[in-house]
Amino acid sequence: MTASNRSMPKQFVSAGHAPSPRKPLTGLRIVDITTAWAGPMAGRVLSYLGADVVHVEAPQRIDSWRGPLNGGDHRRYPDGEYGARPYNRSCMFNTQNQGKRAVGIDLKQPGGVALLKKLIRVSDAVLVNFTPGALARMGLGTDVLRLENPNIVVIEMPGFGSEGPMSAQVALGPTMEGASGMAYFVGYGDGRPYVTGPAYLDPIGAFNGAATVVTTLMAQRRDHAIERAELPQCEAAMHWIGELLLAGIAGQSHTPDTPNASQHAEPHGAYQCAGDDQWVTISIESDLQWDRLCQAMGNSDAAGKFHNAITRRRKRAEVTEIISAWTRRLDKHQVAAILQETGIPAAPVCSGEDVANREDLQDAGFFQEFEHPDAGKHLYQGLPFRIGDSLLKADRPAPVFGQHNEEVIKDLLGVSDSCYDDLVDARVVASTPEA
Repeated sequence: MTASNRSMPKQFVSAGHAPSPRKPLTGLRIVDITTAWAGPMAGRVLSYLGADVVHVEAPQRIDSWRGPLNGGDHRRYPDGEYGARPYNRSCMFNTQNQGKRAVGIDLKQPGGVALLKKLIRVSDAVLVNFTPGALARMGLGTDVLRLENPNIVVIEMPGFGSEGPMSAQVALGPTMEGASGMAYFVGYGDGRPYVTGPAYLDPIGAFNGAATVVTTLMAQRRDHAIERAELPQCEAAMHWIGELLLAGIAGQSHTPDTPNASQHAEPHGAYQCAGDDQWVTISIESDLQWDRLCQAMGNSDAAGKFHNAITRRRKRAEVTEIISAWTRRLDKHQVAAILQETGIPAAPVCSGEDVANREDLQDAGFFQEFEHPDAGKHLYQGLPFRIGDSLLKADRPAPVFGQHNEEVIKDLLGVSDSCYDDLVDARVVASTPEA
């Protein structure tokens, strides 16, 4: 059965039909040929929304976030232990691939290419985050895939687009922060730019990638001529650097503020609180909020002395010390609560432990417990999707390598037992990776 004959979700067929309150993408199948963070997380978003996402990995080139075959940084494994199969225990892979099925197929062999084509026939979209042209070089370009399934759409997530002088460049979150201009805003006032550390552009690319898949499929239902879509991840970051970009277009220089400062609020920063390395963030966006902060601190002199933003900016160091002298005596949660009561934007700087213990997240069911075949039982963070009153959740933990080979290849694609055994013997289908 080809995708052109498959029964599509009604929410994609009729604009007037209300989506399912729990799984709006049920009925869609996505072939996920991605690696690392941005691409796999985009697939994870789609799986939470109900799509059947099949993660395809080659035994010679597994998803990079599985880590080295013999184990890598101990912090990435439960209890710091590699176990018998470290590539199935990596917390990085296991946090970004819940809800998916996984197959191990060698796409360098003709039999592997043939299997992927079979999978394309019963799927709706292909998601890829390799450098442009990677699929075509494997003999699986969009034109070839459309011969197998006239309705398939290919969504690519290159770092810098498929054309132009930077198209062939390998892109990672930190490098794209530099190329997009984001790093220009981050620093310590010494003129040296810094990247954020956690590859901030990857999750930005992930959510944009998932949105691109959904909107492309919606458009394809109306215009079957649509074959592919592209999300250059570096461009997805451009809305984060609006001021810098506008200044550049106008031929003006734009000097970033000092650390934590803002051109739209004064003061605006993180202030030390009672305890070891405890902080609270405070943003004063008006003179009225400054008066309220001074009232909360019991410092009427400061209210008059620094009555406007210009004065507070000029005397920033003195203002910072006044606020810090107050916050250092109090718990960070207490400071945030006091200021929130007066209408001042403030929040504690939360550690991972703080976030894990937040009652609102626990009450909402944001954390989901999975029993993973190799990694054991752990809590995993969810995604912020609520349909009605329900928080969407994954149906299964992240897969071990090749976990669903038989389920997908034999049951879904209809490959006979004997043919499947031949594919396994030839290592076209693999349940263990290769060095």
